[in-house]
Amino acid sequence: MTPLMSIGFRPFYLLGAAWAVIAILAWALAWRGAPPAGAITLDWHVHEMLFGFAPAIVAGFLLTAVRNWTGRDTAHGGALALLAAIWLVGRVGMLAGGALGAVLAASFLPMLIVAVTRPILASRNRRNYGVPAMLAMWMVGQVAYLSATHGLVTYLWRGIGQDLGFGALALLLALIGGRVIPAFTANAIAAARPRRWAAIEALALWGLAALVVGEALAKLGWVPRDWLRVWAGVVAIAHVIRLVGFVPWHTVREPLLLALPLGYAWLPVYFLLLAFDATRLATHALSVGAIGGMMLAMMTRSALGHTGRALRAGPVEIACFVLVHGAALLRVAATLPSNTDWVSYAAAAFAAAFAMYLIKYVPILIGARRDT
Repeated sequence: MTPLMSIGFRPFYLLGAAWAVIAILAWALAWRGAPPAGAITLDWHVHEMLFGFAPAIVAGFLLTAVRNWTGRDTAHGGALALLAAIWLVGRVGMLAGGALGAVLAASFLPMLIVAVTRPILASRNRRNYGVPAMLAMWMVGQVAYLSATHGLVTYLWRGIGQDLGFGALALLLALIGGRVIPAFTANAIAAARPRRWAAIEALALWGLAALVVGEALAKLGWVPRDWLRVWAGVVAIAHVIRLVGFVPWHTVREPLLLALPLGYAWLPVYFLLLAFDATRLATHALSVGAIGGMMLAMMTRSALGHTGRALRAGPVEIACFVLVHGAALLRVAATLPSNTDWVSYAAAAFAAAFAMYLIKYVPILIGARRDT
């Protein structure tokens, strides 16, 4: 077995980072009216970032983490190569367009759910039963999104599918971030004393789940949007308190640690923007800041740790973190009047962050462990 197919993070971090560069630059060119065109539409852009790039990174993380959580093997060798191939076929399918392309694109998340759920159930790892449920929500969101964009249901379901997809990702980030950020901080810095408050934990996670469901119900006209805005503000406060409990100020001298709470900090920003009904700003705070920032933080840390390398950020990692958060700031600001050119700057910064990751990490991802 080659090192590349020995564990989930290797092929999927490689594929996900490469697609982040390709897909965002393709969209930036199309947005400015330059080739490529055709399949590169707004619907394609949203789908490929939310249901293409992001699932690759989540797959890499979960197929690695579930092995540690359960003590059981996850997909490797031929099974992992097959999963990676299904993901790649989905990207081709979305470019080709049509119903068949949509079916191919929608095939990956069900396969990932099976790959993740089997070891969790077999080991009776009840603590992580929520993970397959979040992946299932993500899958339902993708089906709704594709069904609407192909005219099978009303276009209202495109927005509902998008909300479910982003909601599932926000839940995953909140769940996993709440575990790893305080644990990593406490293990690395003796003076740090992260704190948890049971009521805040419950409100942050269950309140977020209620907000996701509420967003869908509001689009159907079943929940008043003003109620939802108030609730988004409550959830924002819960996540700010939770973040304070992570004692992130102790990590300022450790960029590899700091990158995680910095990415997490975009979550309460997202909720706060929802509370002020700034939906477009909120969407990019979540997608570029929280999702892009936390994913890049985990992609660097887990790739280094699982290949026997020192958990230390060098100039490349620091540049990646600065670029992705710079991209988030630019993209949120670009939503404001007179700043539309900043969309291109944000796209360039986002692509540069993942391109730099690839330049350094391709040899790490395809090579043997350093300590073997």
